[in-house]
Amino acid sequence: MMGKMSRKLFFYKTISENMILDPTSQLIWKLNGTLKSLEKIDEGKYTLLDFCKIIQEIDNDESREILSGLTKLNSFGFFQDKETKVKKISSNDFHHIVINPTTECNLDCWYCYSKEFRKYNSEEISLEEMEKTILYFADRKKENQSKSPLSISLFLSSEITLNFHVFLKIKVFIEKIKSNYSFDIFLFPPPTNLMEIDQSFVDYINDYGFLTVSVDYSNSNQIQKILENVEAFDDKIIKHCIVPLHSGMNDLVEVYKRFMEVFDYVSLRPVRVGENSKFPWGTDSSQFVDNELNVLCNQLIEMEDEELIKFLLSLGPSDYFRRYIQRVISRSKLLNRCSAGIKALAVGPDSKFYPCSGFVGRKNFVLGTIKTGVNIDLISKYQNRFDSNTLCRDCSIKYYCGGFCEDWKHVMGKKQESQQTECNINHAFFKNSSSFVIKLLEKKPYILTTFVKENGIDSKLSYPLNFDDFVSFFSATN
Repeated sequence: MMGKMSRKLFFYKTISENMILDPTSQLIWKLNGTLKSLEKIDEGKYTLLDFCKIIQEIDNDESREILSGLTKLNSFGFFQDKETKVKKISSNDFHHIVINPTTECNLDCWYCYSKEFRKYNSEEISLEEMEKTILYFADRKKENQSKSPLSISLFLSSEITLNFHVFLKIKVFIEKIKSNYSFDIFLFPPPTNLMEIDQSFVDYINDYGFLTVSVDYSNSNQIQKILENVEAFDDKIIKHCIVPLHSGMNDLVEVYKRFMEVFDYVSLRPVRVGENSKFPWGTDSSQFVDNELNVLCNQLIEMEDEELIKFLLSLGPSDYFRRYIQRVISRSKLLNRCSAGIKALAVGPDSKFYPCSGFVGRKNFVLGTIKTGVNIDLISKYQNRFDSNTLCRDCSIKYYCGGFCEDWKHVMGKKQESQQTECNINHAFFKNSSSFVIKLLEKKPYILTTFVKENGIDSKLSYPLNFDDFVSFFSATN
């Protein structure tokens, strides 16, 4: 009836609507019809043939209209293009080095990356070793005739305000060696928990112009200290708040609003924790997040226009909701989740190299040292995991997500369902973000236009997002 129909489609639902994603083209459509009429279809990935068979079995006006649309698109060859080939990555030119100088901290956050390492180790990388590390990577870039800048962070595994004197010494060292290289070398301060500050830190941030604070939303004492200490900084300073999203966090609008009153930008991002955590992830909790995101989307749509624009423009650069909104709009295909082990490496208090700070202290993820150099064979194996992992290879949103986080998988255990938990959370963000974009286009398109313009997004939504309208649009051009 319809010729070759091996192309995959992903059917997914929010509380109020049904949608289809074509993973190959990354086109998203809202289906006309009620949830009730399509309730026989389970959320998930189908071949075009199987999807059409289920639609055909429903046999009502709505299903017949959907089937007719799929048939038309297929007859015009819409579903014939090939899957994107994922290119192998090969790199030994790292542009971001994250040095974790110590595990000293003034908090014991339940989600801390360095918790286990701090329990069994007391290493502390010396100032001399940090300088050698910076020189090692700067010299490698010089040998490779790289022109891209090298950025250095003193990050995680410690609280920066407790070791700010070390940061200032590294800053002096970098200024001293910069003239030896044809590329720029930058030093970035990491997030602070803002529990304790001194004047040297305040003066530096006031001159630097940007402050990032990480807050444990379950720690009322820290929140109070943040609200007090943030007043020490100039009003002109751009202030960014990162709130780890956990499985017990509800009323997300109020979480955002609470910190948007004080910070210019607020980012909520899922925290990676194990099953014994204070707020563990699991099947039920990822469904809870899905529901909370749906509530968030509906509350945002009901906001007054000015309030909504202000809210959207206050979403921080590492906010997951904002990330997926932008990815839905731009439809650019991600081939990697992040730059860890690809363009970025972490250096632990033990002076060993790791893909990122989340792996510090884990023997299986040591990628080298200054003496041995970066193990390119191990790097290559780590970098090219996207198309070798079954869950990623067959996933419908892999180009929106960029692949699973090895750190998350490790923290939650080696069972396959541990990775599936992260996948479920990413699916929840994807489908609610895409639903939100569709609702904005239907009800408040100029707000989406403002969001796109202010964030400099290359919009690829120049097609009807209503499935019936798209079928008519595509048919008219073929």
